[in-house]
Amino acid sequence: MGLDCSTSRKPIIDTISQEFLKKIKKKFPIANQILKSDLSPIINTPILKIKDRTYLKLESLQTSGSFKIRGAFLYFQDQPNQQIVVASTGNFAKACFYAYKSCQEETKNQSEILQQQEKQFQQIKQDEYNTPTPQPDFLQKQQQQQYSQEELNKSNLIIFVPENVNKDKLQEITCPIIYAGQDCIESEKRARQYAEEHNSFYASPYNDINMILGSCTIGEELDQYFNALNEELDFIFVSCGGGGLIGGIALYFKYLKNKGTKIIGVQPRNNAAMYHILRNKEDYKLLDTLSDGTSGGVEENAITIEICKHLVDDWILVKEDQILDAQLKLLNEHKLIVEGAAALAYAGFMNYPIGRLSCLIVLCGSNVDPQKIIVKK
Repeated sequence: MGLDCSTSRKPIIDTISQEFLKKIKKKFPIANQILKSDLSPIINTPILKIKDRTYLKLESLQTSGSFKIRGAFLYFQDQPNQQIVVASTGNFAKACFYAYKSCQEETKNQSEILQQQEKQFQQIKQDEYNTPTPQPDFLQKQQQQQYSQEELNKSNLIIFVPENVNKDKLQEITCPIIYAGQDCIESEKRARQYAEEHNSFYASPYNDINMILGSCTIGEELDQYFNALNEELDFIFVSCGGGGLIGGIALYFKYLKNKGTKIIGVQPRNNAAMYHILRNKEDYKLLDTLSDGTSGGVEENAITIEICKHLVDDWILVKEDQILDAQLKLLNEHKLIVEGAAALAYAGFMNYPIGRLSCLIVLCGSNVDPQKIIVKK
């Protein structure tokens, strides 16, 4: 079908950093506990081509509209007092902002409790507690790009985006957004440079243990769900960009649980960096795709490369019209509005020969780019 890794897979001990795997095993229970409230629904889909043994995992219904809220939240838990710098074209930026606001609210609530206790014991004046800290008008400054360094230093989150980013995805974000470069690779370089120069923490959207642990918790939810049904899950179809989502799910099933569930990676034929990297190809092109959430290159020596190489069972590339058909089918038959990256996994499922086996498709997000919604007549 694609690149079948199952016949040439080396033992994990020889391929993936043992230090990294130890951290995964140690930190997973903690991450799983932290993210208990971020469960997303699993639904049975009898009108798909396999009547009653096909399921959808609706990460598209997460708070920020994508699975990335899981790893983003772990970043802020892991780096509570550190300024975090990210580079994104939409989903990761939105997820980090939601996580940032959530942690801000939690800190504010804790602070208010402490203030009330202090007031009771020391009779400190009420106005000493409730004077708000002046905040810059970030929405206006995002448009004008007029942040002072003092304002940037005060923010716990700074987001770098390409200059051609779809601004509709950034409307709800009220922290500093810096437009840098013509593509995600260039904006990522600028973000890393800024983080290094200002002693900030650069948060990768996929090449980091927090993002991978977040995806591991999806595997845990799936495992518990099918254990309750007393049913084995044969296939999981997952969209792949940098490999954080599929890497975490694969690590859970193949390493933490040692299960026989087949993990199938799906990429657009137009933009399949991971697929070509695993085949040691260097002359591939990255073209525009409806699956903009998975588009772009993969960081050199990313931990996700080794995970995908040795723990993902097979790959399938799909065409743009197949992604569109999947997006429309999910809308028309399931009333689910999903982005191209989510429809990508569904398209992979629809075009993969599986027979009558138990399958699940991870729908990774619902942040639909209005510029890419096409109405089929």
